[in-house]
Amino acid sequence: MDTSVRVGDLLRLSAVEATGLLDTPAEEPFDRLARLASLLLDAPYAFVTVVDATRSYWKSCVGIDATDPADRQNPVEESFCQYVIATEEPLIIGDAAADPRTAGNPSIESMGVAAWAGYPLRSTSGQVLGTFCVVDTEVRQWTERDAAVLETLAAAASGEVALRTAVATATTATAAARAGQERLTFLGAVSDLLAGKSNAEEAVGALAHQVVPYLADWAVVTVLDDVTHERRDLGRGHRDPTMLAALDDYIALHQPAENSPIPTAIRTGEPVIIETVDDALIRRSLPHPEARAALAELDPGSVAVFPLRGRDHPFGAIALYNAAPRGRHTAEELRVGQEMARRAGALLENVRLHDQQRRLAETLQRSLLSSPPALGGLDVAVRYLPAAGNRVGGDWYDVYEEPDGSTVLVIGDVVGHDLQAIAVMGQLRTMTRTIGYDRMASPAELLGRVDDAIRGLAVRSLCTAVVVRLRAADRTDEGIPFTWSCAGHPPPLLVRDDGTAVALDAAPELLLGVRPDTRRTDHNAVLPPGATLLLTTDGLFERRHLAFEDALDRLRRTLAGLAEHPIEDLCDKLIADIGVRAGEDDIALIAVRPV
Repeated sequence: MDTSVRVGDLLRLSAVEATGLLDTPAEEPFDRLARLASLLLDAPYAFVTVVDATRSYWKSCVGIDATDPADRQNPVEESFCQYVIATEEPLIIGDAAADPRTAGNPSIESMGVAAWAGYPLRSTSGQVLGTFCVVDTEVRQWTERDAAVLETLAAAASGEVALRTAVATATTATAAARAGQERLTFLGAVSDLLAGKSNAEEAVGALAHQVVPYLADWAVVTVLDDVTHERRDLGRGHRDPTMLAALDDYIALHQPAENSPIPTAIRTGEPVIIETVDDALIRRSLPHPEARAALAELDPGSVAVFPLRGRDHPFGAIALYNAAPRGRHTAEELRVGQEMARRAGALLENVRLHDQQRRLAETLQRSLLSSPPALGGLDVAVRYLPAAGNRVGGDWYDVYEEPDGSTVLVIGDVVGHDLQAIAVMGQLRTMTRTIGYDRMASPAELLGRVDDAIRGLAVRSLCTAVVVRLRAADRTDEGIPFTWSCAGHPPPLLVRDDGTAVALDAAPELLLGVRPDTRRTDHNAVLPPGATLLLTTDGLFERRHLAFEDALDRLRRTLAGLAEHPIEDLCDKLIADIGVRAGEDDIALIAVRPV
């Protein structure tokens, strides 16, 4: 493919020069978007590039430790960006060495490029300045979701470039430059705010507060429900905190007509600017007198409504209201408002996608983690909590009764925090339950057979686990005897009714999935009357700043003060005391006590 004609196009090169980005240091707005791409697409490298006639300059290069501009570039003939510039279209390459378009590119060897995906970075006039791209060192199949994330982030990066270009042009006038800097600061703050959110409703609420008073006296953010597509007012903000109650009253009462500003902006995808909010507009937009009375308390003078657009269509709108004393929105406020809405829409779309995936994953996980059965002679409680940021992972538990009346407790932790970990968790839980119920094997035998199944069924993952087998009918005066075995998992804890809490001691053994011929060991112990046996994953007590033994000792001390609580209360208080504060990992636990 001859890429030199488009790469050397004078209009394109002029647009590149006008950005002022060549040979400039890294900037957080670009790095933030690149980091987000690397995280969401699980790619080791992410770039924002600007390409002149001879080189591809890396304005952002996540995965490469380079600060000197001389080290943040490669020759244009060695870049994959040249292909995007030549076609002015996205380029998705799953196997760079095999694809005829890229097979001869030197970067396959020099930089280890195995897979590449990128979208054009465009100027406001449509010129392709470079790319927003990710690189993987392994061949992979890029998904439609990967492409959608890249397209959205590339649009956001193009917006950043547009802002830089606008500021560069405005430097001839001090006032214009100051306004541009304020705009950048504001928009950067919006980007920072939304990029740090993983929950859509929280992000929308934060956006409404961020825009006042810079762009408006008060604001309302409306979003379409993912399922019903009904409009929901999820965010609001007012420059005067004492007016928030009046704003809440208005939001609770208003049911805007379809031809009113907010529904119109969402339906058409175009801004709706009302310079004067008069009585006729209010009556037309709000059919109910109570809503009109609530609006009057807020004294609206003008409103500008900007749609929030996803990849394909608007999914909401942000309405910016000025009270009558402030007057209509200035041209600058409208420009910034439109750019803010464009940027917020792109970032909120990613938050919404993440939120949808998180909800799907959590629903799937909770559907697999069923409630324990009713067990004679035993009181059992179970808990599962996702990690901070609503990340779900591979923690799991199971409680079931065997045909001979024995109760089996299983708790495990699959490596990872994604849908793959949950899928593997479901497989391992089913394997363990099926094999255990069929064979009624000892815990060590059960873990060994699960190891064999992992190898035979090619389950490519690692998992820690503890299995406990006990039968209430075997109770003696000393308590209920039980057998347990551990595969690389934190040991069971025995909490006596006098507050003594001990971790059951045993030599460590390998995780499941490491070596199928691992010899597993059974250990015997007794659950005394009134005592509690606790199985938990490491998310309950492990912390990055604590050594494992110190963290386990902290858990023992906490349990000592909870020994007399009912078993359900014990679980809740334990999680409240030490589990949720840090929330670095998800948590699963089983507690069992003789009754």
